[in-house]
Amino acid sequence: MPSGVEPFVAPNDEDAKVEECQPSNDADIPTPPSFSPAVSPSGPPPGSRRPFEAADSFRSEPVDAVPLPQGVPQPIELSMGRSQSELSAGTGSLLSVPQKTVGNRSSLASTQITAEGHATPSAVKFDDDPIAPQRPRSSSVADRIEAVMRDGHSRFFDGSKSGEKWLFAVFLCPMLAVIPFWIPGLPDADETSTSYMVWHFITLFVMDHAGSTMYPFVPGALLTVPLFRSKLVQFLMVPYLSAGIVVFGGVIPYLIFNVFPVPMLAVIQAAAIIPLVIVYFYYFMNPDVLNSKSHRADFFVSVGILIGVTVVYGVIYPLGGALFNQLEGVPQAFMALAFCVVRGIYEKIGTRVLASRAQDGFPLFIFSSCFCHETFIAILMNRVSAWYVFAVFILYDLSENLYHVWELRKFQSMPPECAKTARHLVTVALLMEFAEMIAPFHYTVCSIAIYFFNKRPNDNFALVKDDDFWKGIFFNCLDVVGEVCVFIYLTRVIKKVTGLRAIKALGRLCVIYGVAFLAFQITILGFFLQIQYAPGGNDLTFQFNWLKEGAQWVGGLCWTTPEDPLACES
Repeated sequence: MPSGVEPFVAPNDEDAKVEECQPSNDADIPTPPSFSPAVSPSGPPPGSRRPFEAADSFRSEPVDAVPLPQGVPQPIELSMGRSQSELSAGTGSLLSVPQKTVGNRSSLASTQITAEGHATPSAVKFDDDPIAPQRPRSSSVADRIEAVMRDGHSRFFDGSKSGEKWLFAVFLCPMLAVIPFWIPGLPDADETSTSYMVWHFITLFVMDHAGSTMYPFVPGALLTVPLFRSKLVQFLMVPYLSAGIVVFGGVIPYLIFNVFPVPMLAVIQAAAIIPLVIVYFYYFMNPDVLNSKSHRADFFVSVGILIGVTVVYGVIYPLGGALFNQLEGVPQAFMALAFCVVRGIYEKIGTRVLASRAQDGFPLFIFSSCFCHETFIAILMNRVSAWYVFAVFILYDLSENLYHVWELRKFQSMPPECAKTARHLVTVALLMEFAEMIAPFHYTVCSIAIYFFNKRPNDNFALVKDDDFWKGIFFNCLDVVGEVCVFIYLTRVIKKVTGLRAIKALGRLCVIYGVAFLAFQITILGFFLQIQYAPGGNDLTFQFNWLKEGAQWVGGLCWTTPEDPLACES
């Protein structure tokens, strides 16, 4: 047997027992249990290391030597074409990433070696494997972080795509949702002639393109196979849904009840879109998605995230916002705190479920939750009655992110076993702070554009005083400045503690999840703007004054009646 080649060995059947790091965690940030134990710079003790955990080959320490199978004259050493991860570069890095195989989900460096002695190339390079999926697929967030820091192409990250361009797209493209509100000559809410009604429904059709964007793109965000039979079918789903919800959620109710605006049009359209989505998936979904157990699980995880966002931020938050606008002073401050509590409960439940069942969906979940919350809070800023109400919102966000920074700094003096918690904190802190920074910026730009171009149909700006409007803009700008400062400080801490270039990692995460991020952002921003649109009839105070005899439209969703001629004065 040639020298330098180790004998064929059987893998260790028992996992290494590594004591988990338990730093103080007041926020109780859950760590996905599928994280692999970190490998110290000097390597693990003999017998505790699995095959496939080596960075550049499949060597392992002997445990139970067995004879070679017949037909195999000598052992074969397989080397992988992997570029060294920046996370594991250097000495003593906390983010050295071991790999593992969990169930039928293959991690970054895993493969199958059978005892039948199949012929295997001497240098298997996953980077050159034409079958390797280019869409996200891993067994843990640790694999995801390791993948985005690789310099070249990998199963998780296509090195041919520019992370900087995707980061720029996620930063700016969602503001396209405001374009329908710039359409010149938008009809007034009280115009109900035949020609105006056609113009109303065409306008709603254009606006619904934003609200339908997430349905064809988010459910396939975690799949390694296409969600639909073709790309064209995927893109055609957006106009299909827009037309369907306008017809079934707008035109038909108008013809039946002969009322416009149709009360709570957003709720009717939400009910109409569910069967439309089911029918489209039934006829055009890729059958491989539901035929495979793992693909089916990934699909339903994404659908679960969609449902959670819809219920919490599409129903609970708008209803709470209607109550918030009617309060002042201390009661309004408690209402502000209630929004933060609801978000915290939702994220706590979601992270615990995903940590144990679907770690791949965690970045998508945390980004969508933070973006929705921050966008809605930005909407409320021109209704804030006192500085301490604004302080409740801003202090909650800043304290949450500063806590992540403090936790990361603690890992400088902790053993390598704490690496899995560090990786989790890096993922959470980066995505959360990025979403909290761009969401108020997006809404501030959109609100200025609407206020100076066509504010009368917008319920949030139609009757607001100039002082109150600019106060809201000022609060949002303060929020953006504060979040930018925390983000800069966070990137410096991550660089110091882990050696990770945070902007580069964030850009590569946007390459992996960018389509889903953009779909979520456009849909959420478009939805929040549309529920403020007067012809939508989304009166969350449930007064519906335009249904009363002799009602006169003043602006937004405010109508005066002979019984209450001062209804719009405040």
